Amino acid sequence: MLLYGVLEEMIDGILVITAQGQIKYANQSAQDICQLLTASRSNLPSQIWKVCVALLETQQFLPEQMFILEDEIRAEQAHNLRVRVRRIECEVNEVCLLVTIENRDRNNQSVALAEARRYGLTSRETEVWMLRRSNLSYKAIAAKLHIAIDTVKKHIKNIHAKQQVAMWREPQ
Repeated sequence: MLLYGVLEEMIDGILVITAQGQIKYANQSAQDICQLLTASRSNLPSQIWKVCVALLETQQFLPEQMFILEDEIRAEQAHNLRVRVRRIECEVNEVCLLVTIENRDRNNQSVALAEARRYGLTSRETEVWMLRRSNLSYKAIAAKLHIAIDTVKKHIKNIHAKQQVAMWREPQ
């Protein structure tokens, strides 16, 4: 019971699926991602199944080796997802696949917020930094925040200066 509680609280999506593609377990995050990709909380998205099939095919040729396959998926709603698949034994003689799905955008936002605190960024610099860490261009950041591109450049320059100061202060 404790294990299920831990899995439910994980930020990453966790799926346990059979070798035939049936979902045996999906935490809340995985259900949300499945719904994002297929409009159904209980269907396995084809993008994820393709990675699973690749792992199963690889395991047929090298059954003694343990592999972890990884792929990037970009959802239409601009979510960048990293999918990792590995083989596990569910029950005696039953092969299952453990699929972890990382929402890269959410992780980038968390990293950007932690960096903003570490560097002592202003609220506006934090907004700019979070968008920049999401790989938005200066032009896209300016449009999203309704500011001039030169203002974005100024904020990025200030952020880099604060990064340098923070690096000098940190013990080596």
